[in-house]
Amino acid sequence: MTSRMAFTLAKMNDWRIKFDVEQDISEVRAIVDSQIVERGEPKVFFRAAVTRLSICIRDLVAKSQILAKKKISFTDDVIIEAPVNDVSSLVKFMRNAMCHVDTDLHLLDAGVYFSMEIVRGKATSHQMSGRSFGSDYADDVAFLIGPQRIYYRRHLIRAFDEAVANLESHFRDNLC
Repeated sequence: MTSRMAFTLAKMNDWRIKFDVEQDISEVRAIVDSQIVERGEPKVFFRAAVTRLSICIRDLVAKSQILAKKKISFTDDVIIEAPVNDVSSLVKFMRNAMCHVDTDLHLLDAGVYFSMEIVRGKATSHQMSGRSFGSDYADDVAFLIGPQRIYYRRHLIRAFDEAVANLESHFRDNLC
C-alpha cells in the first residue's frame, strides 16, 4: 500500500469510502453470480470480468488493511516469489498485470510471455524451465500470469470474503 493511497483514504468522507466498498462488493458478487469465470465464454467479456474482479478485490483487500487494520495475509497455495509474499500481494500482482498490458509482470524466464493462461480443473498447462504450470485442484480455476498462479476460489474469493468480513465489522463499529 502506498502512502498516497492511505492519505487519500484518510481524507475521504466516511460515506464515500463506504459507498466505494459497497460498490466493489456488489460488482464482485454480480460477477461471481454470473458464473462467467466457471464458463469462460464469451472470451471478451470473460477477460473484462476477470480484470474488474481483480480491481475490486484489490481495492477491498487494501481497504481492509488501511481501514480495519487487518491485512489479508494467508499464503496457502501462493507462489512466494518477489514481489509476491502473501495473497494480498498476489491479488495486487494480478490486478497490475491485468490493467497494465505492457508490464514485465507477464514475463517468465528468458523472455517467455505468459499472460493469463486459464486452467480449469486439475491439469498441467505448460512445462518449461524445469517448472510445471497449471492447477492442482479439480474444483477451481487457475489464472497463470508470468511466474504466478492465482486461484479463483482459493485466492480471489477467499480474499474477498475475508476483506468483506473485516470491512463490515469496521463500518459497524466506526460509522453512524
